[in-house]
Amino acid sequence: MGHAPDFLDGVHATADAERLHRQAARLGAEWLSAPLSSFWTRLASEWATRSVATTNYSTHQADMEAVRALVAQEKAWAAQLRNGLEDAALAWRNHQVIASRTLSLMSEIELSAHLHAQQLAGDLEKMLADSLEASDRRVAALASSLGMRPGAGNPWAPETILRVFAQSLPLDDFSATLVPATFDDLRKRLPALVRDVLPRISTLLEGGGIVAAPSGLNASPSATVQSVQNEAINPMPQHTDALRHDIVANLRARPSVEPASAASVGHVPRRDEGLPRYRDIVHEHLAQWRQRAQAAGTWRAHKPAGQGVHVLRSAEVMTMASVLQGEDPAPFATALARDGGSSLQCVIREEMLKAAVQLGFDREQTQFSQDDEDAIDLVAILFDTLADSNDLMPRGTQMLGKLVLPYVKVAVMDDSLFNRRSHPARRLLDALAESCDGNAGESAPHREMLTRAEAVVDQVVARFEEDQAIFELAAKELRDYLEQQRLRAEIAERRMAEALHGRERLHFARQDAHAELVSLARGRSLSEACHHFLEQIWQTALLHVWLRYGADTARYRAMRSLGATLIELDVAGAELQADKLARGFIGQLVPLRECLSLCGHVHEAAEEAIARLCAGLANPDAERRPRDWMPLLMEAASDDVPEPGLRLVSARETPEDPVLVARLRKLRAGQGLRIREEEGHESAAKIAWVSPLTGRFLIVNRRGLRKLVVSAEELAALVGRGEVVIRAIEAPVDHAMRQVWEQLRAAS
Repeated sequence: MGHAPDFLDGVHATADAERLHRQAARLGAEWLSAPLSSFWTRLASEWATRSVATTNYSTHQADMEAVRALVAQEKAWAAQLRNGLEDAALAWRNHQVIASRTLSLMSEIELSAHLHAQQLAGDLEKMLADSLEASDRRVAALASSLGMRPGAGNPWAPETILRVFAQSLPLDDFSATLVPATFDDLRKRLPALVRDVLPRISTLLEGGGIVAAPSGLNASPSATVQSVQNEAINPMPQHTDALRHDIVANLRARPSVEPASAASVGHVPRRDEGLPRYRDIVHEHLAQWRQRAQAAGTWRAHKPAGQGVHVLRSAEVMTMASVLQGEDPAPFATALARDGGSSLQCVIREEMLKAAVQLGFDREQTQFSQDDEDAIDLVAILFDTLADSNDLMPRGTQMLGKLVLPYVKVAVMDDSLFNRRSHPARRLLDALAESCDGNAGESAPHREMLTRAEAVVDQVVARFEEDQAIFELAAKELRDYLEQQRLRAEIAERRMAEALHGRERLHFARQDAHAELVSLARGRSLSEACHHFLEQIWQTALLHVWLRYGADTARYRAMRSLGATLIELDVAGAELQADKLARGFIGQLVPLRECLSLCGHVHEAAEEAIARLCAGLANPDAERRPRDWMPLLMEAASDDVPEPGLRLVSARETPEDPVLVARLRKLRAGQGLRIREEEGHESAAKIAWVSPLTGRFLIVNRRGLRKLVVSAEELAALVGRGEVVIRAIEAPVDHAMRQVWEQLRAAS
């Protein structure tokens, strides 16, 4: 039999290289992703053993909660990472890169991940220069065998690995500080992993007949062709030929895999694509939650009787919700306010079944599908939790009730409402909760805020059918007005902080001035003139110098010296030491005039006061005796009384954990809190200011109104009683969804 034409050998060689490339893409993705498959579990384990005292207390809890959420979806994430690495290696064959979003479209957290990935990739290229050089030469030979142009790059280089890793991150579940912590941990693990995988890929390619150019030569096509020709002249050792023959035979025996098309390679997957739906994740938990609610009598299942049961399709559920949308929200608002005997999920089903009857369905033969049951229950639990975790007044509860059915429609259509933080409907709920939390409309701006929120809610109810763009527009409108309110709140917070700081400084200045007076005059017999001047004028002047210049300045020391000198001159007058009295008094005229001017005595009034003092000091017959000083008047207690709704207990009444007190003293302005009100509802708050003098915390609500002014010991007492919870600032729906998950886990 004659030999096959040379061009057929080239076709076969290219086909073998194609199969080898696909195998390398698949195995390389497995080798890189398998050690990272438990990345979040290991990270959670490390952080759980880390002492909170050695970390930022205000962010540690938020980071831990975010990592726990990532652990729950770790398997799906690992699969997405593996697929992304394989797709990137396959896209290299077609000179394509799976693109990411442009920087102008990235959110702040996405940009942070992008920059951290770039920085780590650059560091790894320096650390692994030798391994990368050998791998690049082998990959260049593969590219030549595939007929690719030179300079195609390396699909297993750190830059590609880090780009795919960053794109796989479910950043919607990340806290603000988790991105740098994630890449810091990856920096510890990735160098050894890449150093291990690159030689394995090179060995695989070598076994498939891909021969790299010698070290130091440019891996150009001509060099690669020359090396292949040299291989033909000087064959490889027999065992290498056998290995190559076995691998090629194995590749030819595998089913043919079509190369990825340009369309599929260029497809940009959504970050959550490939992940299971939230309803799928919590389905079993919801079933057990219903069983417990049914056993407790808070929920009753609707069970159609007889044959021919009709299970409502999602389109029919949407129709019934649309029929009810815009009607009286009183049943839902009553359920949210806990004023009726039925839970919200029961009320939703009851109202929708009534609508089904009006549309011609037999109520006794109609039921919801399991998928829609889950959607209804998740919306009900979310809205109940929002109502409980925010201090909603009746107007706020009414607005939330109006949105129940529109959100049932959203949940039926789009399950990402529950697990995508950027969902437009979720952003609207966030803005609405922030607008209504603790807002009783006590001032014109707050009433305007409620009016704007009601208008936005009514607009959504009137216009929403299936296009969710209305939620985006409504959220933006409400968020813009909230931004104006936030700026007003910041101004109010600054004014409150300045007022509190001023009162504290005045209190300390009074204490110091009074203490100096008592200390200087202790055990001394003083004339009435000296006593009156020190108590009424000198003490006030010393207070003003403390406030203006501070207690550690030359002016303060000079004013204190004036008081001591006047006492000595009073003694000299009693002992008829006229010369000492005269020289000393003349030497103090300048400080005396400054002292009097600080108290408002100038010109004639100052000279008259100086003359009276001089006459009193020079009178040897004046009665001199130990004097009683007026007690220091403290600030009115009403200055620090918090807003109604929370009763403070003195720190002396309840012993606190010293470790907790020490940790609370580390809190800084901006730290988020949750305050439990008397009615049992929670409201969001934050530390607006920490006193540099006393360490007291000024705590305000979302609208900048004062809630508490407490010391670390008093705050520890409140935390110990569960009236205050230290928690990082988070969006209302994020907080509610975390509680929803906790409820469902507790039920199972």
